[in-house]
Amino acid sequence: MDEPLGTTPVPTVQAVEAWLRTADALLCGLNHALSNRVSGLAIISLLREGWQMNAAEVEELTAEMAKLDDLLRLYRLLERHDAAQAEPILVPDAVSDALALFAHHPLVREVTCTVSGDADTPPVLLVPSAFVHALALLISAAAVRIDGGTRAGGLHLSYAHDAALVSIVVETRTPAWALPEDDPNGGVPELAAIGWLTRGAAVSVAESRTSDGALRLEMRLRTLARARTLKHT
Repeated sequence: MDEPLGTTPVPTVQAVEAWLRTADALLCGLNHALSNRVSGLAIISLLREGWQMNAAEVEELTAEMAKLDDLLRLYRLLERHDAAQAEPILVPDAVSDALALFAHHPLVREVTCTVSGDADTPPVLLVPSAFVHALALLISAAAVRIDGGTRAGGLHLSYAHDAALVSIVVETRTPAWALPEDDPNGGVPELAAIGWLTRGAAVSVAESRTSDGALRLEMRLRTLARARTLKHT
């Protein structure tokens, strides 16, 4: 793989709006999930009246509490930490977190995403929140452009690496369509937003189409080892 350029696109209005649309959609989905969790925990009010739960009800309550705890973790993932420092991140962990957020996107809730990649992929050096947000944006950008009638085909995310770079690719399994806010010259505004989210890091993004019209979005970034080598040269 070639070295990424490491340049950050100027954050156009369209790019910032692309991130805000996605972040708002994810927040809306999380709020919906939170409402469901609160309803599920309504049983707690019965405890105040001295009502005794049986074993099945205790198990159900425990499960609801676990779901609520996981939901709160996703809320924390959605927070931005502009003052945070870059640190080593395992790619499979970041992918898992991004997919957990994406699962709550209300506009593409039915879109599934399969994953393939080497579990031994080397870590990368990024601000954790920025990396997860960039991945969630990459996945969402592909999902919302799948033709509404063929969304059952879903997405596939893969990641590969060599000594210098990690490549993360999200591809639709069926033809994808341009959105009104897309640049007719081939610009998916989310890609510029990813450059803005990961500013300060050497990250490149690219869009292409397969012969059958599927959308392919790729993000490339330096491995931790490569980043440290360049830092000391």
